[in-house]
Formats: sequence, structure tokens, C-alpha cells
Amino acid sequence: MSTYLSQMVSNLEVEHDQIPVPVMKDERTFIQKGKICFEFKAVGNIALNGFSNQYEIYYPEQIMKFGVQQQELVQIIKKINKTAMENWPCLNCYYYGIGLSLITCCISYLIPHICITDSENFVKDELHILNQDYFNPKGLEIGLKKNCFTSWIQINEFTKKDSNNLSQISTNDTQDD
Repeated sequence: MSTYLSQMVSNLEVEHDQIPVPVMKDERTFIQKGKICFEFKAVGNIALNGFSNQYEIYYPEQIMKFGVQQQELVQIIKKINKTAMENWPCLNCYYYGIGLSLITCCISYLIPHICITDSENFVKDELHILNQDYFNPKGLEIGLKKNCFTSWIQINEFTKKDSNNLSQISTNDTQDD
């Protein structure tokens, strides 16, 4: 990892440790198909495919009823942000790839796109591990959602139907091994 990137990651950690984490009431908490959902919007650099290298850190008040503590949630979002930042392309690669895309008919964008795709895959792997180890036992699921030119981290509540489907999937996975 380059020294510039490692400095950015360490500065990011220092900045977020010094800033108090806001506790928000129902600002980005909504009910979708009978499930409570919490959104953490993209605040960092956003790639053309919508993936971002940073997501906002806040603590929704309603998540307390699921047994998720503020420090734990802050550390989880920091870990996701750190994973995305460590694998994000360097600034030269990113800006030259986009800047030269007009001349090269978008072929030059493939270079930073490879790094961005890797970063996204690492974040998805991290989210999968977090689901298995932390969120699923609490009745929650965390995931990456993308739209055109934007993305967000979303934590959804499980319904009983979702829990049954999850247990069937996990038992099928263990039978194949």
C-alpha cells in the first residue's frame, strides 16, 4: 500500500475518532415491506459504477432495540470504509483513467475500474462475514446497495420468512461441504 494511501487511512481513523458520532432519530430509517431499514449514504469518492470508497458514520437510534451498540456499529462502518480505501485506485490512476477515456474511447477507464471492482468485492466479502458473525444472529442483514452513480450501505431487519429461508440456505451450504 502506498504511503499516501496509508496516510489517508490513518488520517481518516484520526478524524473519525475525534468527531463525536451523531445519534439520529428516524432521519434515514424507514420501513420497507414491513421491515425496518437503516441507510448509510456514500460520502467519499464515487466511481462511475456507483461504488464509493467511504460511507457516512452515524448511529440510528432505532437500531438499539436489536442489540447493536453504538461503538460496535461505528467500528463496523470504519472497517468497511477502511477496506474500501485500502483497495481504491491511486489518484493518478483514477483521474488519468477517467481523463483519457475520451481519447481512448473509454478503454483507459478499465485500469481504475479493475481496482474499483476489486475494492467492491472485498467490501462485499467483508459484509458477508459481518452478516454471518454479527448481524444475522441479531435478526439483521447488512448489504451494499447500488444505483446509477451512487451507493449506500443498508441494514435490514429480517422477517420470520427471511429467517426460515436463511436457515435453509445455511443448512444446504453445510451439506455440500
